[in-house]
Amino acid sequence: MSDEELVRKIAAGKESAFAEIFRRYRERVFSICYRYTRNYDDAQDLCQEVFIKLYRKAGSFNGRSAFYTWFYRLVVNHCLSFKRKERKPVAIPRPPPPDLELRMAIDRAISSLPPRQRMVFIMHQDGYKFREIGRLLDISEGAAKSSYHYAIRKLREELKGYL
Repeated sequence: MSDEELVRKIAAGKESAFAEIFRRYRERVFSICYRYTRNYDDAQDLCQEVFIKLYRKAGSFNGRSAFYTWFYRLVVNHCLSFKRKERKPVAIPRPPPPDLELRMAIDRAISSLPPRQRMVFIMHQDGYKFREIGRLLDISEGAAKSSYHYAIRKLREELKGYL
């Protein structure tokens, strides 16, 4: 059964259709949320919230775009919304082991990017073309390229001590 058919059934209250969409997209949604937040617990919470939002908004899917395009936009918007009301990070009580130091520096650098630059960077790393990123984020292809360019510059500057 296609995703579009499943989302129509979700709108009609069919729990089995929701379970199938959840099965198909749970890992992808968690992955996007984790790469955006760089925090396992926050990513878990966001993932659950996204699926609740999908359940509630299934009736607003109009079929003008592919289901995944509509759903991805829902995920991205939820992540951006989370960033606006993000809680302050919890301090790490002890220094990280040396092999994690670079990974943590990369995570901090990505987290420090402005929301649009971070999302464009993450989406490009996921293999999306700038044209697709622009369409999904409702910005021009040029704005997506520019955001990516500035993100890379900021990441290089932030990580120059590690490179």
